[in-house]
Amino acid sequence: MEYVAIRLFTFFVRLIPWRLLPLKTAPVAFLLHRIFQYRRKVIYSNLALALPDRSSEHDQIAASCYRNLAAITMETFKGYSSPIDRIRAHCSIENPELINELVQQSRSVLIAANHFGNFEFAALTIPGTIRVPTIGIWKPFKNKQISDFIHRNRIKGGMTLIPAKGAINNLTEKGRDQPHVSFFLADQSPSNEEKAHWVTFLGVDTAFIPGVEVVARKLDSSVVYAAMRRITPGHYTIRYHLLAEHPVSLPEEEITKRYAHMIETDILEDPGSWLWTHKRWKKRRPPVHKDLSVA
Repeated sequence: MEYVAIRLFTFFVRLIPWRLLPLKTAPVAFLLHRIFQYRRKVIYSNLALALPDRSSEHDQIAASCYRNLAAITMETFKGYSSPIDRIRAHCSIENPELINELVQQSRSVLIAANHFGNFEFAALTIPGTIRVPTIGIWKPFKNKQISDFIHRNRIKGGMTLIPAKGAINNLTEKGRDQPHVSFFLADQSPSNEEKAHWVTFLGVDTAFIPGVEVVARKLDSSVVYAAMRRITPGHYTIRYHLLAEHPVSLPEEEITKRYAHMIETDILEDPGSWLWTHKRWKKRRPPVHKDLSVA
């Protein structure tokens, strides 16, 4: 039934012209916000924790978050029935030369992105501007039909997807053969708090998925942050920022700190474009056990 519902919704959105799509997001946002109250408690709990000094803005930010979620949903489903050139007309890279110059030096590059703006469009647009293979990490769905459908649409921009399980070993093996670009969305809560990198993020002690730094150090891949902006409804730009050219020369966890700082900067500038629906702070730092043994 879930697969049938996805295909029916894709067919429905396919009938809406691109120019009218932004107008159709308002009813979806209203349903999510006012009727279903989708993850309302999570959103407000996150805002109270991360932006306590902006409490008067919480309702406005939450409403923007629902509009953003509705826009991403409608645009993504519209993208499922659209050719890749049409999607790329809605998302452009301001400075693709930053990555291509690194690749020309035979360096692999790790693009660190986040759930800000339409990250699905970012994953479809970026590979078309890069001269080497682009690899993304994803979690296949339990429903095989849904998984196959989503996979088919996510790779049509030229990105190769590998499962999250075993991804670090897979990427390090591929990296030894030839330069490549890997694409990470790592601003969610990690599955293992003991292996996480802990940084102060939006004023909160926060666990970050360590994969960005681990892979970058193993391959000495340059790390680039992809900052996405919604210019007008349905249109986005991406600007790259170099976080680390030679990761092995930096202190441990420095890359994660820089990555967290860039995400924080984006959020503070436009908080409504981040997915506050994620349970971002469900992990707590494990206690440090002191060795009380006597030598």
